[in-house]
Amino acid sequence: MDLTLSWQLWLYQLINFLILTAILGFIFNKYIRPFLRKRAEGLKQSFEEIEKGKQDIDQLKKDYQ
Repeated sequence: MDLTLSWQLWLYQLINFLILTAILGFIFNKYIRPFLRKRAEGLKQSFEEIEKGKQDIDQLKKDYQ
């Protein structure tokens, strides 16, 4: 195998890797990140509702006693 061919192959692989990284970064930022952000907000709201429910139950216990 010729040394210049191996450098050319290395260069092509590097360019392909950079293109793939750019495409995956675009897809992640455009589609996956907003989905994850919505999911995190939904979970946060659920936990807040659970905490509010716990406080309501504690208040009902105090009123009952």
